[in-house]
Amino acid sequence: MEEKTVNKELRPLNELIDVMNIHGWLQERVQDAEAHYALLVTSILAENPERLSDLEKIAFQFREKRGHLLLNPMQPMLIGRWTILS
Repeated sequence: MEEKTVNKELRPLNELIDVMNIHGWLQERVQDAEAHYALLVTSILAENPERLSDLEKIAFQFREKRGHLLLNPMQPMLIGRWTILS
């Protein structure tokens, strides 16, 4: 799984970021991170579907502890296929 999820790009950020399209560049990084988490969750559930309730519990605990970090606390938090409402 590491080869699918770990980016070993070690160049300085000023060389990696497309400053002419920083919003597009950031959106691509967010999409990459979401795809990596989706792959992780899918892999866990493929091996052991009973872990779904564990993953849901972890997601809710994360929201309880770190929900204040969201830019818009009224917006639902998306984790994989689940939407966690405030």
